[in-house]
Amino acid sequence: MSYQLYDSKYNMARNWIKQVKDDKTWEEIDFGLGKNEDDLHTFLNNASTFLGNLSNDEWHALVANIRDIEAESSHFDDMGPVYCFDDKVDNDLTVVNSPSSAWTFYSKKLEKNNFSTDAINSIRNTTERILKRLKIETEPQNPLMGLVIGNVQSGKTANMAALMAMAADNGFNFFLILSGTIDNLREQTNNRLIDDLNSPGCGLVWYSLNQLGSRNSTKLSELRFDSTSPSRYFYVCLKNKTRLNNFIRWLKKDIASRQLVKLLIIDDEADQAGINTQDLDNKTRSAINQGIVNIVYNKDEKNKDFDYHCKCVNYIGYTATPYANVLNESPDREYSLYPRNFVVGLEQSKEYFGPQQIFGDSVFSGMPIINEISQTEIDSLKKIHDGESIAIPDGLKEAILWFYCCFACFKIWNIHKPVSMLIHTSQDTIHHDYLQKVVSNYLQNVSLKEFLFDCKNIYEKQIKLLNMDNFRNYYSTYTGPLDNDYPNVNDLINTIKEIKELNVQRILMEEDGSLSYSKGVHLCIDNCKYNSNHDVHFRLAYPKKEDNIDYTTGFIVIGGATLSRGLTIEGLVSTYFLRTVKQADTLMQMGRWFGYRRHYELLPRIWLSDKTINKFKYLSFLDFELRREIELLDYGNQSPAKTGVKIKNTPKNVLMTVTSDNKKQDSIFVDFDHTGTTTHTTSFYSDDSSINTNLNAFADFINKIKDLNYKCINSKKVWENVDYKVVFEFLECLKYPVLSNDMPDFYYLKTWYKENYEGNKISNFNVIVSGSDNSPERVFSNVSFNLVNRSKKNVSLNDDLLRLGVIRDTSDLYIDMDISNLSNEERKEIEKGKSKNYRYLRNKAGLGKVSQLIIYLIDHNSKPQKSSTRVDLNSKDDLVGIYLSIAGGEKDQNYNTSIRVRIEDFHEEDELDV
Repeated sequence: MSYQLYDSKYNMARNWIKQVKDDKTWEEIDFGLGKNEDDLHTFLNNASTFLGNLSNDEWHALVANIRDIEAESSHFDDMGPVYCFDDKVDNDLTVVNSPSSAWTFYSKKLEKNNFSTDAINSIRNTTERILKRLKIETEPQNPLMGLVIGNVQSGKTANMAALMAMAADNGFNFFLILSGTIDNLREQTNNRLIDDLNSPGCGLVWYSLNQLGSRNSTKLSELRFDSTSPSRYFYVCLKNKTRLNNFIRWLKKDIASRQLVKLLIIDDEADQAGINTQDLDNKTRSAINQGIVNIVYNKDEKNKDFDYHCKCVNYIGYTATPYANVLNESPDREYSLYPRNFVVGLEQSKEYFGPQQIFGDSVFSGMPIINEISQTEIDSLKKIHDGESIAIPDGLKEAILWFYCCFACFKIWNIHKPVSMLIHTSQDTIHHDYLQKVVSNYLQNVSLKEFLFDCKNIYEKQIKLLNMDNFRNYYSTYTGPLDNDYPNVNDLINTIKEIKELNVQRILMEEDGSLSYSKGVHLCIDNCKYNSNHDVHFRLAYPKKEDNIDYTTGFIVIGGATLSRGLTIEGLVSTYFLRTVKQADTLMQMGRWFGYRRHYELLPRIWLSDKTINKFKYLSFLDFELRREIELLDYGNQSPAKTGVKIKNTPKNVLMTVTSDNKKQDSIFVDFDHTGTTTHTTSFYSDDSSINTNLNAFADFINKIKDLNYKCINSKKVWENVDYKVVFEFLECLKYPVLSNDMPDFYYLKTWYKENYEGNKISNFNVIVSGSDNSPERVFSNVSFNLVNRSKKNVSLNDDLLRLGVIRDTSDLYIDMDISNLSNEERKEIEKGKSKNYRYLRNKAGLGKVSQLIIYLIDHNSKPQKSSTRVDLNSKDDLVGIYLSIAGGEKDQNYNTSIRVRIEDFHEEDELDV
């Protein structure tokens, strides 16, 4: 029987299971901490007052569901936070928790803004680690240089504000925030920081400064920087040559005050504008980069050294796409902005919709919210861009219809906030004009009857793909409320009718310059061509808090560059996107659909071309690998300056480079360091040929190693010190679908392994063939093996693949370890089957150089174990799955010879899909 396991009636039981799972085994929990069905029945009766009235079957289904989620969420252990610091010790700065501290007031503001306790603790802990690395005194030629990485629209500003608050409590008195190249983004950041940091009753008073260096601006000498002053100052400065030089001149005018300044520079979107794109070898710099360098290294606007310098200068970049920051300039170059002191990856919230959640990875197939734009439609967009047609393409029409459905959902749910649709097909302003004519023509001329009929069809189509029943199948770790289910279709259509009858219009501008909003849809064109407004406001502008609007407002926005980075598009539910570029960092920043979707999690949909879908799938992998690289550097005690941060190479079939050529001038072609690489099979071909190929390869492999001594442990077999060449011969024979770029090329991995093995930097393999007690057995080369039960995910993608998801059992990670030298706490962690500290524990057990191959013989008759999200495997024969873990290596040992990434040469014919 199937149960609606995310119904609120199960909330108390779900919370209880989560509380006890760290101290109890799943078998114990499954029987209510007892041993059989009778014990469970008694437990549920006694606990009914706080768990609800549940049957034994309901309880088993709930436990199985949570266990499935735990197994898959363990794949994201590396989602942060991750750190890589230089070898300097921590400072004496601490988080000030007094009632009047800036951090205390800011944390209360986060709580008021519905940040969860876990999210606030994550911000506190990560920010404290950064705080402990700041310098309270610096020399002009040695400022602190750091980099903080967070996903697109994941809340980096919250972490920036937290660092400002903590630093202010510890005496930092001036904060320079470098904010993009577009003034409305600068204003958005400035207003956000004013709102976040200024609180009545706080022991510190924050002042936002404007246009420093202009004729009427505040003078440096008018500010209080003495140690007893409660004043703290911040200046949000556009990355613009004139603004930066004005600030330098302003800072230059008062020597006495400047020497009291404890300066923290936060470079928001650090990979944008401030990267040096001039010839490094000729020691020339682009204007904005030179301006930032002059501020950081105590120089004037003419690049000459100041006679007197600030008390300290700390420069920290924040970005979601750090490729240019770690590839452009070597830390050894003079006046480099390379993050030589630390690189930090922020933890990804379990309420954030990021690349892995939407586009998937080696384990997850991604959320079913992506609609493909056909080549026929791409051709029709070319005609629209050329001004030759105003006929609306089918995909664009669907995206508009879905937006109206979502607008109606917001109204029915009483969400009195903006709801938006983004149309981004080009950066050319003339194309925006043609597109808005297409949208206007369609909405003005389509009959109400036809429009409502089409809305009903698109609504019924889309809610089948993602709904309350299957949402957790695609985002198993989501911790948000998920409290709004799709409305009844009749209520929805009646509400859409009300919205449509209001007609689409512009934002109106009153005589006093204030903006006026209707209860219908506003059509906006956001580009620099429409900066000048009279009676109407063409550009995107959302209502402000002080407007006190108590109804839902809707926006269809057409744009390009101004919507590609930094700007938050509120309530984004429908995206029609047909841009593609050669650089990974540029494309990732265009993903305005990444972010938080609390209370409307079911609604977001995206229309993309097949080419762009594939590129974003690769970006998801690139993002995940970068976090793993930072963690491995920290594990090996390797600082960013000594070893560098490696960026994964982009395969030729993706037709993309990580960043533009002039932003990666110090990059060189190198082979990768594969230490710490893990990969595992999550999907299998269903045809006889592929299945038999893998079974025959396994039989040959066992025949080669069967004469080596092996141990039998709990139905599992363990071979130690297996020749790496034999292992790779086996791996190269296996046949699996390539669902992501997570599966390495075994030929190149073998070559790398050979070099490091011969250099005594890495050892042979331990091989484990897993197995389950009381399971069927199968004999290969006269050796009997227990099979494992792994059912299939209940996902229909019409590709004839067997999608199993995570097949690894975390207990297998430790089966080859001698735990006699581990502490009781560490042994207990192994008993719980946690994988978070897996490499640390293997190293302590003397296996830091030993790689691991775990093989799973999967019973073709596998059935789900009380899980409502899985179905019978029903494969034609038993499957061979693997989990490969390359040793993490020894601390302080470098496994590659360069800090740079290898980039393959290729050409792409056009920046645009259209």
